[in-house]
Amino acid sequence: MSKRSSRNSKRDPSAATSVTKADRGGTGRLRAFALAGIFLVVYVTLAFFWPDEGLLGIRLWSITPLSELPPYITWITILCAAVAAYRTSGSVRSGTPTGRDSTPSTLPEESGRRRWSRLQPEKVLRITTLATAVGLVTTFTVRYGLLGDNWLRVTEAVAGHGNGNERGAIAFYSALVSRFSDGTLEGAAEVFRNVGRISGLVYAMCWIAITGALRGNVGERSGITTFAIFSGAFALFCGYLEIYAPLLAILVLLLAISLRAVRNPRLAPIAPLLAVGAAAFHLAALLWLPMAMVPLLSRVFAPTRVRVLVATGAAATLGIAVALFLSRGHSLFLRIAPTDAKPYSLLSPAHLSDYANAQWLGSAPGLLLGVAGLIALWRSDSVERADRRDVSTGADGCVSTESWLTLWGWILPAIGLFVFNPVLGAADWDVLSLSAPFALAFALAALGSQGDTVTHRLRTSRVFPIAAASAVLVAPAWFLLLNSSASLDWASRLIEHDRADYYQTHPAPLHLAFLFRTNGLEDEANAQLERGRTLHPDDPRFPLGLARTAAAEGRWDDAEALAMESYGIVRGYLPALDILYDVYRETGNREDQIGVGELLLKSADADPEGVSTFLSSERLETIRTELRRLEQAP
Repeated sequence: MSKRSSRNSKRDPSAATSVTKADRGGTGRLRAFALAGIFLVVYVTLAFFWPDEGLLGIRLWSITPLSELPPYITWITILCAAVAAYRTSGSVRSGTPTGRDSTPSTLPEESGRRRWSRLQPEKVLRITTLATAVGLVTTFTVRYGLLGDNWLRVTEAVAGHGNGNERGAIAFYSALVSRFSDGTLEGAAEVFRNVGRISGLVYAMCWIAITGALRGNVGERSGITTFAIFSGAFALFCGYLEIYAPLLAILVLLLAISLRAVRNPRLAPIAPLLAVGAAAFHLAALLWLPMAMVPLLSRVFAPTRVRVLVATGAAATLGIAVALFLSRGHSLFLRIAPTDAKPYSLLSPAHLSDYANAQWLGSAPGLLLGVAGLIALWRSDSVERADRRDVSTGADGCVSTESWLTLWGWILPAIGLFVFNPVLGAADWDVLSLSAPFALAFALAALGSQGDTVTHRLRTSRVFPIAAASAVLVAPAWFLLLNSSASLDWASRLIEHDRADYYQTHPAPLHLAFLFRTNGLEDEANAQLERGRTLHPDDPRFPLGLARTAAAEGRWDDAEALAMESYGIVRGYLPALDILYDVYRETGNREDQIGVGELLLKSADADPEGVSTFLSSERLETIRTELRRLEQAP
């Protein structure tokens, strides 16, 4: 500090204070950027050098896509991440605080200027958020849905079949497909894509409402909305043929309504009803029911830090205990201890790493900022200065109701999804990652600017640049990978090294064949079936898959030979008999058609439940009708 500035500071104490804050801000920015730089180095090193099979059972499949891209794209992405980290290292401290903690000026002219200065950034935030969402959902269309069921979902919607947990979602899509498509798979797929695009716009608008209901300056809230869109979860809205896009949009809408209900008691009963209604779409929505109850609970008692943490721990413990109890007889939940038959358990390294990868992919910035918010809540840094009469804002040891609500919107579903059994291991990322974006709302509620506390914003800014860098590193890499043929090799290596219990009964070539076929890659699927036929000669599913391909192409001699090979491996194998029935019908072999058809019907009469796994009731009725016609024919 110069002598002149020192003399001026003696005359004006505020000058010394401003200089001190500026110096402190510059130091804080350098520290924040240095931490982000360390993060970048570690991230890039792990992305390029962590083995696909993992170390000690831990895999990092959510960050390896960065190394799968062309080198120039990879380095451009890294450079953009560094720029994002630098630009955000000081943005959290800057800007006029907005939200309920803003204090109007006593002078009309000054009040008008402040109102205008706040209005413009608010408009820019809303317009850019919607424009970004529209640009993404209309420009990007996922080419390969290698982490979801893709065309299988379209087929289920056309047929109107779905399992118990997803029956509501399949019924929803089935109604839309029957109303707005021509009945073909491509027409049904376009319905899926349009539903995803609309859901993406609803998702973006809900985040505008969410950040508007929470404290924080424009820089913080614009960062949170940007992180919400530039996340792996947003791929669900970009032509990804899965059923979870409307579910995620509904859950974010539930969060927005719940936050509004904190200030408007008339909305408080609506949030739980919406959560129950969302559960009709998919049962996973029940995990967000506690969050929807917070506006009602906040009317009963003040949410002190201790009460919130104890209630959160108790609810999580109770949920885990129930899940572990049910895991003894229900495959939906993981067992806590591994067995020889099922090594993929709750605390196994394979599951821990798969779950962490899914959360990171869903929203890497949310995971980072959410953890920072938990630390702040634990240290009472989110205690707010406000009037005691309004417990929703928190006072005298009370945390804000918004912090409590957003915490339950993130942590309880995250714990609930943790105990679920991922049927396909890492491939079920779209379910396991549903809770990740909600961490962003909690982070803003717990770490948002409070008054003019510079030290608080400096502490927050150390995490914010890292979160910005992670958003650039994760989301673009995944968007590009899912539109590149490089994803085929990446998915192959991912599944080859998967340790989920699913792969003990479904070898990797079988799942890869299914994955490639549901993405329209018939040649790659057949190559995997041939490989599996060689590696697993005692598995009838590989020649069966090749038989189905031959039948679809009208190569009836090959279909018959392959189906007979499958039937020879396992006598009485119904799927093989089903193909043989079609082969004999198409080739005019009436005697063999009748023999195979009668064998199928006898099996259905002897074990209706077992046969229903392979043949639908409609299929069996068709066979009965055709056999009657053949018996009556001369």
